[in-house]
Amino acid sequence: MPEAPAKRKSGALSLYDDDDEEKPPAKKATGGLEPLQLIAVLGCRRGQRDDMQDAHLLMNTFDLELSFVKRCALYAIFDGHAGARAAKFCEEHIPSTLKKKLSSYSDLTSMEKQLKRVFTETFKSVDERFLNEAKKHKPVWKDGTTVTCVLLLNDALYVANLGDSKVRSLWNELI
Repeated sequence: MPEAPAKRKSGALSLYDDDDEEKPPAKKATGGLEPLQLIAVLGCRRGQRDDMQDAHLLMNTFDLELSFVKRCALYAIFDGHAGARAAKFCEEHIPSTLKKKLSSYSDLTSMEKQLKRVFTETFKSVDERFLNEAKKHKPVWKDGTTVTCVLLLNDALYVANLGDSKVRSLWNELI
């Protein structure tokens, strides 16, 4: 379930100071609302381990080739456990699996109503394929991963999470 927007408190982190003269002008969308401006950043830290076990996606353009989707982006973090293979597998296979499932819809309303099911089916499908691959190896791979995805669909953000990773959002006071 998506998190509620955080309320901005005095002194909270923002991209622009209120007095910043170089603030870019806001562009108005239909209905007088400002379009959602999304900035995705990523930082990685290996920590005490010998190798990095995590993977990520920063896809500012995730083209579903559907007329009713004007803008789509996909962001994900895969927190690998006991190795990097599951995280890397998800990084490689989740976008194409998700795109195939989302591209089957003929309208935005039905797509949005089914997003929970679409993400669940995507995660299960990729998991089954990884487990089949893991069983082919001796010794059998024991890798695992959490999955946290953020999907921008037109001007709405949807979060899907599997495991103990979390998503935090920072909202400008104008939103």
